[in-house]
Amino acid sequence: MAFEVIMGPDLRIIVSHKKQSAYGTYLPHANFETGMAIRLNTATVGDVSILRSPGTPRAGSHTEFPVADNERKVGQDSKLSIAMDCESFMAGWGLAFLMGGVASAQEGATTHWTHTFTCTDPLSASGRNVLITSAYLDTGGPDGTRLIRIIPDLTPMSLSLSGKGKDVVQLAIEMVGSGRETTDQILSPFPALMTQTLYANDGVKLEVGAKGGGLTDFTERLSEWSISFHQELALDQGYYPGSGYYRGRLWFIRRFFTIDFALYASRANRDFIDDMLLRTLKEVKITIDSGVVPGTGTGTHKIVARYPSCRFSEAPMVFNPEGALYQVKVADDQVYIDSAIAASPCTVVVDNVQSAYLAAP
Repeated sequence: MAFEVIMGPDLRIIVSHKKQSAYGTYLPHANFETGMAIRLNTATVGDVSILRSPGTPRAGSHTEFPVADNERKVGQDSKLSIAMDCESFMAGWGLAFLMGGVASAQEGATTHWTHTFTCTDPLSASGRNVLITSAYLDTGGPDGTRLIRIIPDLTPMSLSLSGKGKDVVQLAIEMVGSGRETTDQILSPFPALMTQTLYANDGVKLEVGAKGGGLTDFTERLSEWSISFHQELALDQGYYPGSGYYRGRLWFIRRFFTIDFALYASRANRDFIDDMLLRTLKEVKITIDSGVVPGTGTGTHKIVARYPSCRFSEAPMVFNPEGALYQVKVADDQVYIDSAIAASPCTVVVDNVQSAYLAAP
C-alpha cells in the first residue's frame, strides 16, 4: 500500500516563553501563534506510556501465563526529548523551567537582554511545585495529513550543553508531562522558524581556580566538555485518587548539577590529579560566546555557567594516539552550595534578544 512518508525535517515544534497557569491547564493557543518554531537535530515525540497492573494469573485461572482480562490500565505518562545545535533562546528556556529563578535586565535602550538563572528556594511561596509549559508538535503538509500533538504540563528533567573539537555546541533537553495530550486546533499561519545564533566550540572558554581565588584559563588544553542540569521529580506521587489516568501534580525533590571535561595533560605538573587527591575546593566557569546581538555593536549572545564551590570526583589520565587526557568529572554530590558566594550551587547567565521568560499566559 502506498503511503506518504514523514521525514525528520518535517517535524516542527512550537514553544512559548510563557508558563501554564496551573497543572492540567493547557497553554492558551494564542501563545503558540506568537511562539518560537525551533530547529531540531533529533526529537523523540509522542513518547506516551501506559501504566498498568499486569495480567498476572489469578487464583483459579488454571494457567501460569498472563491473562488479558486480568490486565488493567491505571495511568498514563508522557515524555518529550529534543536535541539541537545550541541556541540562546532555547538554552534560556530550558534553564528557566528547570532552575525556576530568573532575573532579566535590558542592556540600555537595545535589544540585548541579560538573564540570570538560579535555583529557587523550595521554602519560598512557590514551594516544590515545578514550572510547566506546553508544546505544539506538527509534521506539516496538507491539513488532512498533518499529525498534530499539543502536550501540556511539560517540565525539564534534564538539560545538557556539550562541545567537542571544532563542532557546534549541542543542547539536549529531556522533558516529562502528565500523560495528557490533544490533537485539535491546527496552527495557521504557522510561526516562522526562529533566527538561530549558533555556538561553535571555538567560542568556549574554560576557567578553573581555587575557591574564592583567581581563575586560570585552561581553554588551550580543553578537548571536550559537558555540563548537565537535572531535576529529580516525584513522578509517582503525581497520581492520586481523583487525578484519573493522568498525573495531577508534580513536585521536584532536588536540583543537581554535573561537570565533565577532558584536558590534555601537561608534562609540567600533575595539576588535576593532585587537586582531586587533595580534595581541593575549586571554582569552575565555562563561557560560551557567539555573534553580536543586532543593534548593540558589542553585546554578544553568551552563556556563562559558574560553579563557585566544587571538588573533582575523578581525574584519570587516559592515553591514546592523539595524546594523554585528564578525564575530569565533578559528580552531583560535589557541586556545593556556598552561601558566602551565592545562594545557588550554580548560576547561569544567558545574553540574547529575548525580553522575558516564565511570563504569565
